[in-house]
Amino acid sequence: DRMNDRPELSPGERLRVHDPQRGEPTSLIVVGELGRGGGGVTYLAERYDGEFAVVKRARDEAHETGLQVEQALLADLRHENLMRFFGAGAHRGGLVLALERLQPHPLTILRQPEVRSCFAAMDPGTHYVPLPLPIALGLGRDMFAGIAYMHRRGYVHHDIKPENVLLRIAAQARVERPEPALVLEQALTGRARAALIDVGASRGVGYLSEISRGVGDAVIAPEMTPIYAPPELLLTRRVGGRQLRWHHPSLDVYAGALVLYSMLTGRLPYDHFRGFRPELGVIEDFKREERRGKLFPCDLDALRLTRGLRNRADELVGLLQACLRREPGQRLRAALALRDLRRMAERSQTRRSERSPGRPRGPGR
Repeated sequence: DRMNDRPELSPGERLRVHDPQRGEPTSLIVVGELGRGGGGVTYLAERYDGEFAVVKRARDEAHETGLQVEQALLADLRHENLMRFFGAGAHRGGLVLALERLQPHPLTILRQPEVRSCFAAMDPGTHYVPLPLPIALGLGRDMFAGIAYMHRRGYVHHDIKPENVLLRIAAQARVERPEPALVLEQALTGRARAALIDVGASRGVGYLSEISRGVGDAVIAPEMTPIYAPPELLLTRRVGGRQLRWHHPSLDVYAGALVLYSMLTGRLPYDHFRGFRPELGVIEDFKREERRGKLFPCDLDALRLTRGLRNRADELVGLLQACLRREPGQRLRAALALRDLRRMAERSQTRRSERSPGRPRGPGR
């Protein structure tokens, strides 16, 4: 009901936000609207230093509390592999948050038909065009660094997926509308770092434990994108006459492993099984079979046969298997997955430099 919507922000409006950690206000000028959804509206704004930022505000009073929770999380979590928080302020009676403007994940860009057509010679016909091994490992390392940091601080991200793992590209920070081809070129030559967004969906480990056990005051469980959710989260279990879901912290590790698999092979989880479709009912059926030990979400044979991965397949398979174990408590901890990815990324970058110094290779090579 747009009758209850807050007034729109108009191009040219000036905003001031304050970051308690930095102690100085930041000035911004609104450029235009970026999008709306989930009770919020986002705008593109330009900072005083010429860098572009994203301004977020609640659409109405009903969603203001959620924005306040996000503000508290952003103020408490600071890491190079999380979206930067520039500050919060009040405008027209409502809270506004200023956030770093990041670029889409390369898998998302490569899904665009006009971009994908440029890689026809290297396109294996999978859901995505696979990324070069050094790039996939580097972005995977960044993703798990963000996850491991959040876990150390006692938080679970709770919605890891390619759309929430974006790129920080210094060369594009002061460009109002970066061209996808330029963003992709920066990403595929290793000049981009990954950062997690949407920490507003995150919750503390203790809060999720209460939800999972059906105790305490925690009653609102955060959602998660079904295909990346581990089976124990998507399927309910009966506890004391109640149907509950298990929100174990390892769900971030599980989801991160599936994103890594897509970067390496270009495949969606489960798409090697006949009859799979990325629809909720179908996904739930496959998760149920996975929970029973009847299937594995990744096609490990396809990974072994993906161009450029054959010499590294065994260690990649081992990492995925450790992150995707059926029992949540037995999955590899985020810090250990990060350690392994760092080692693999370092070796891959060294070999890449020795093979073709200064010359990037295209996806799938």
